[in-house]
Amino acid sequence: MTLHAPSVDDPRLNRFAFWLCAVIVFLQAYVVPANPASPGLDGSFPHILNLATFASEKFGRDIIYTYGPFGFLLQAEDIGLHLGLAYAFWTVTYACFALTVAYIVVSRTTGWSLVAAIVFAGAVASFVDPDRLLTCFVMLLLFIGYDHPRIRTSLIFCCGIMAAFGLLMKVTIGVGCMGSIFASLLFPLRAPIAIVARACAAIVAIGATLYIGWTVATGSPDGLGPYFYTSSQMSQAYTAVMSHGRPREAISLTFFLTAMASLIVFAVKLPRGKVWHSLAVIGPSVAIAWKHGVVRYDGHVASLVIVLVFSTFCVACLHRNLPGNTAKAAPDRPTVSIYGSIAVLFLTATGLITAHLIDGTRYSGGLLAGLAPLSKLMTFGAYRQGIARESEARHVNYRLSPELLGRIGDKTIDAYTYDLGFVAANPQLHWRLKPVFQHFNAFTDYLDTQNARFLAAEDAPHFLLTFQDTSGSMAGVDERHQLFDDPIAFPEIIRNYHIVYTEQDPSKPQIGLLERQPNDRFASPRIVSTQNGAWNTAIPLPDTGTRSLLRARVELTKTRLAAIEEMLFRLPEIYIAYVFVDGSEKKYRLIPPHLKSGVLVSPLFETYTQFHHFLAGKEWSGAKVAAIRFETQRPGDYAFPFTISWEAIDCHGDAPCSPTTSRFYARGSDGINRTPVMLTAPLDTSITSPAAEIRTIEVRLSTYARISKGTLTIDVLGDRDETLAHASIDAADVKDNGYAPFNLDAPLRVPAGKVRFRLSYIAQPGGTIAAWLSSGTASDFDLRLYGETK
Repeated sequence: MTLHAPSVDDPRLNRFAFWLCAVIVFLQAYVVPANPASPGLDGSFPHILNLATFASEKFGRDIIYTYGPFGFLLQAEDIGLHLGLAYAFWTVTYACFALTVAYIVVSRTTGWSLVAAIVFAGAVASFVDPDRLLTCFVMLLLFIGYDHPRIRTSLIFCCGIMAAFGLLMKVTIGVGCMGSIFASLLFPLRAPIAIVARACAAIVAIGATLYIGWTVATGSPDGLGPYFYTSSQMSQAYTAVMSHGRPREAISLTFFLTAMASLIVFAVKLPRGKVWHSLAVIGPSVAIAWKHGVVRYDGHVASLVIVLVFSTFCVACLHRNLPGNTAKAAPDRPTVSIYGSIAVLFLTATGLITAHLIDGTRYSGGLLAGLAPLSKLMTFGAYRQGIARESEARHVNYRLSPELLGRIGDKTIDAYTYDLGFVAANPQLHWRLKPVFQHFNAFTDYLDTQNARFLAAEDAPHFLLTFQDTSGSMAGVDERHQLFDDPIAFPEIIRNYHIVYTEQDPSKPQIGLLERQPNDRFASPRIVSTQNGAWNTAIPLPDTGTRSLLRARVELTKTRLAAIEEMLFRLPEIYIAYVFVDGSEKKYRLIPPHLKSGVLVSPLFETYTQFHHFLAGKEWSGAKVAAIRFETQRPGDYAFPFTISWEAIDCHGDAPCSPTTSRFYARGSDGINRTPVMLTAPLDTSITSPAAEIRTIEVRLSTYARISKGTLTIDVLGDRDETLAHASIDAADVKDNGYAPFNLDAPLRVPAGKVRFRLSYIAQPGGTIAAWLSSGTASDFDLRLYGETK
């Protein structure tokens, strides 16, 4: 069975145009998503997916992510046969895609319209990245099948196979493909028997491919059901979790919505029979792309742009006559195609420009970008060696010391950090990662519980590895606190692990090693009290003493209007502001599912150093929380008032559940409008202090990512410039942009009133230290005082 041949005067010219278009599209679109293993939040998770494929771990149970056992194809690394499989898969798929595009173009246009269509197809193809390729390919085949009923069922069967492959790579890819398939097969509605036959073909293709592919990749069909359930759990809270507002976001979204509306109007100009079919095919892909692009308003906007641009190309082609099939052909209206395409593309480009998201390397591969992966394919051996060298270089700072490796030995270890670069840098270790391996993805109670069970089990990892940046900050993804991302699993960490090592060298990654030592230092949670809360209002903490951890469980109920709005847009973020006794505040973003599970209120760990001391049972310094405040820009999105349940976890034995040395003074701790100044000369500052006993002085310093030499000193001065107290630290111990602690030899009692401080740096060659000022215009440096007030 053959497709209708294009009606052209010269078959040789037609064949030449077909192959020319196919080559141009292929060279514009062809991409192989293969990269060296990399550290970092977004760079390290593909390595885990590559390791898990064809291993004993089961996706959906041991590995919980929206990527499946074929997910490595989207970010392939040189592990086993992965690189070769990725090149084979994407080369064949992009080649078939290019041939299909060429058929669509050459079968519908002639003359100068053909030349313009080839140029248009090449431009559009450069946008089609691997994440959207299968979706776009399925759309094309469905349109061809609608025009050729005799082979439509066969094409739907092929689309079902691709949808199953998409599901095995990444759930959203497969869902988009399936949405288009099942929406397409409903048209025309007047043939119910044909609809059933097409549906059976799609179901058989999807089901058989899923079963065979999953079994080949994982060794058994076990885990297929949990994979889809856990993926739905991740998607469930995606809107509330994965983003926060961007400048000019509303303006850009308006342009994108207008572009989508223009695309609908453009499609409505088709003949009556094709209007609903074209909208049905395009609709699911656009809906998913909207969710990706709008919910996480950053580079994910690329998905929305690609689908809008490619859908415009498809609709423009459908507006052309189909020679040889005149009975079902659309009237040839080139003006509609031209103006419709220009309208949608112009509005899409305007949205991008407004959003400041134009990035040529992300949205377009450039002219003949497919030559780059082809050249790598021609020198595959040298290419693999280059990847190995690059991966090695990127992980230099993530290799653990021989002493630490010896201490861990062959015992199991997990990484309690977003940055999983340590896994690739230390492959000799027996890594056993929790199911939601980057715990900020444990969006729901169900996902959080899976990690909690993993950490509470008898065969839980013997060690946990923590990692912090050089400042020691606990700030996590999108302004969240790293310890708030798994409120159910977190108590299992403090109950079952003890800190045994912390890296003190500021030139190395600031890691901590926790060893499994189950203890009974913490009681089961108990409800202390329940009260109503109001937005943007300080809420004092209940008095539970210093021998308890305090958590707050908050029940939020969205209004109907907010629930409807959340289906299309994001609601404003929710924050928790900690009001400390020293008058300073700290703010973190929260997500509603974790509010329901419980957020840690007191004590607040601002640095990993404090957290490590807490786990070790040592005394630690920190600010006491006096009150909290829940903030949102639109309180009306939720029912008022909301309910707060205060939950206490009593501490037993030597557990230091509150700071033994409290911070009673803080300057510049909000981190706003401050600048560093080089310590080429001593800096003096005066503060108004209550009557207090000072034990530690912290000063925020910068080293510009260097290890400096010399000595830093701070003096507390009296009214006559006499030195009341003195402390010094080695400049080599200063962490870049962190607070350096100056511990006084003996507590210094000061009366209420003015207190002066002098910060000095005795530098050695190569030493570079700067002190952060308290504001952009002030001359006093940022400091914090710890001790007790009288």
